[in-house]
Amino acid sequence: MEIMKKLNKTALKWTILAIALLQMGGMGLSPSLAAISADMPEVPVSIVQTITSFPSFVMIFVCIAAIKLSEKFGKKRVLLFGEVSILAAGILGYLLHSSIVELYIWAALLGIGFGTILPTCSGILAENYDERERGGIMGIQSVFTNIGAMYLTYVGGALAVIKWNLNYLVYLIALLPLVMGILFIPADRGVSGAQSAAGETKKVRVGDLSRATWVYGAFTFLFMICYGVHSANIAFFVTEKNLGTAATVGTIMALCTIGGMAGGATFKYVNKVFDTYTFSVSYVLLILGFVLTIAANSLVMVLIGAVIVGMSISWTIPQTMLSLTNSNEVEATTMACSVGHIGGQIGTFCSSLVMTSITGLFSSSTTFRYVFTAVVCAVLAVVEAVIIKAMRSKAKAKAN
Repeated sequence: MEIMKKLNKTALKWTILAIALLQMGGMGLSPSLAAISADMPEVPVSIVQTITSFPSFVMIFVCIAAIKLSEKFGKKRVLLFGEVSILAAGILGYLLHSSIVELYIWAALLGIGFGTILPTCSGILAENYDERERGGIMGIQSVFTNIGAMYLTYVGGALAVIKWNLNYLVYLIALLPLVMGILFIPADRGVSGAQSAAGETKKVRVGDLSRATWVYGAFTFLFMICYGVHSANIAFFVTEKNLGTAATVGTIMALCTIGGMAGGATFKYVNKVFDTYTFSVSYVLLILGFVLTIAANSLVMVLIGAVIVGMSISWTIPQTMLSLTNSNEVEATTMACSVGHIGGQIGTFCSSLVMTSITGLFSSSTTFRYVFTAVVCAVLAVVEAVIIKAMRSKAKAKAN
């Protein structure tokens, strides 16, 4: 009996790790953007670029709905529905791709899939493993998330070289966690309205969140607007500079993901040195990545720039969650972290719409877009450092 229990938990762990391969799926179509734009010249570039960030926008609303649906139908059913949605988006995107409207529908379907697997997978993990086990699995989960991102961009780029709609077939990988989920995720029926946990818990309202919560949420929103410029424009930059094909773009995005892994590994050391000023330091890293890309006279410099850009986000996002946790009461941390998450998703969605539209008033050059974004990053780094200093001074005065 004990052996069977261990086998079931091991199988469930690998199922959770397989699901993690899908968690950065929105970037999977980045290698095809230039080809899509070339096939649909009547569509503004900013609208084409937003295809990769539209799933993030949809996720904001779906994540909230998924929690409610899980209570009614059970986490397993909702999670499997999400995986089917991703699988369907891959098949339909490959078959039906003649208009930008169709591409946005499939992007929305991806957002539904990602938005349902994230909260339900976390719930399944929490229900089936103790605190020590969860910590170990979450560490490995992060590695699998980045492996999945590398697969989606690298293989997606290789497929897009043949024909850009083939890029959608990378999402067939959702079949693996779908089958594993059917076999190994324990069935649950959801929670009826009559059931409730024993004991009273403090009901957290939006008004209970600290003022700093909204500042950190805004920081994340602004950073993601700037960060998103790299992935949304790299396919156009490679074409503009004659540096390669869609496969090259896939390699660049894969290197960006490796940078993200390196950033995550070094975050705790960076945070020890800079504390909340890490928000500003992340911009410095992002600027360096853009400068290397702008000045690139070879693909090698673009690849190095991609690694540095990838590192920057793995300093900002953990700093956001840490700052939100530290600035709120324990009971309010979940809601506070949601503010950071939603700020980041909205920033990702708005990135192309904002930055491409603004830079388009002056130049259509992708290089100019990178230069403009680097300047904006420099301004934001200074402004946020000033705000952080003021917040720290106010907190110190209040403590005294």
